[in-house]
Amino acid sequence: MPATSPFDVRGLFSDFEAIGLEPTADPLAFPGYSDQLRTAAGGGESVTAGIGQIGPHKVAAAIFNFNFLGGSMGMRAGDALEEAMFLAAREHVPFIAITATGGARMQEGMAALAQMPRTVAAAR
Repeated sequence: MPATSPFDVRGLFSDFEAIGLEPTADPLAFPGYSDQLRTAAGGGESVTAGIGQIGPHKVAAAIFNFNFLGGSMGMRAGDALEEAMFLAAREHVPFIAITATGGARMQEGMAALAQMPRTVAAAR
């Protein structure tokens, strides 16, 4: 599958395959959030996860996109980070995080805040 990142990763990776994840949901029915998700940086999510090639090295990566709601973390961003870390472990390759985040996404409440301990646990 070709890179599906909302931004160009070709400058860093000679090859990149994004992991397809479920689209972001609106778990709290926060007013206006569904509209924000539809228009944010052409859809997608604030984190793109996948596997790529940097020179001769295969790596798993999670790349934040600040153009998507300030790079904020919601449940799907946590999914992407966790999956990229697990992919690195399964493939026995390094994990690289390229971060640019505005913190937890308030429109998802406690579900967004829970991503921090979840991703810390995945990193271990």
